[in-house]
Amino acid sequence: MNHTAELAQVLGILFLVGGLNAVFNRKAMAAALQDIDRSPALLWVWGFFNLLFGAAVIALHNVWTRDWRVLVTILGWASLVKGIWLILLPDSARSAYRASNQPRILASGGVVAIALGVFLLWVK
Repeated sequence: MNHTAELAQVLGILFLVGGLNAVFNRKAMAAALQDIDRSPALLWVWGFFNLLFGAAVIALHNVWTRDWRVLVTILGWASLVKGIWLILLPDSARSAYRASNQPRILASGGVVAIALGVFLLWVK
């Protein structure tokens, strides 16, 4: 059973909304990153969510092709690795979140996420 299109749509929505939030709601995004930095429990939950989401994408779509579908697989693996990193190396993760919590970095990352989200929603 092929779940590529459905997973691309889910990922597209997540990236589009997350990117719009990073661009247009930077204060809330910065506050969320500060909360993650201050709360080991929140960091663990965020890591577990990434781990779970990445594992689900990989279980449904571990496809290594030379077309756009490999992007879904790469995003699944990235989420899985990020989840493992957040759970097993929380000090390193907090340091990275602190370093990325700057208006220019949030806006730039948001623009990239918007473009990725639009692409994933557009491609079939």
